[in-house]
Amino acid sequence: MYKPYQKTGRFLKVIRMRHTLSQGETAEKLKISKSYYCEIEKGVKFPIDKKFILKLESFLDFDTQDLVDRLKKEYLQHKKYLFERIYR
Repeated sequence: MYKPYQKTGRFLKVIRMRHTLSQGETAEKLKISKSYYCEIEKGVKFPIDKKFILKLESFLDFDTQDLVDRLKKEYLQHKKYLFERIYR
């Protein structure tokens, strides 16, 4: 399975584990389902939404800019991947 946000998901998992939070607790704080949060950590999905990122920052206590930079990089790689698949 293609995982466009895999590195970002791993980054969030490490931060979550540093705070000794379960996926369920993290999902609850973000007001999303646990299964959706699991997909985020796996790198399958990532909601590129300013409010979501600010919620993450508020309780996981990390630099948002680092996350945004990672997302931009992976988003551009994803666009390139899709372009290459479409126009082969």
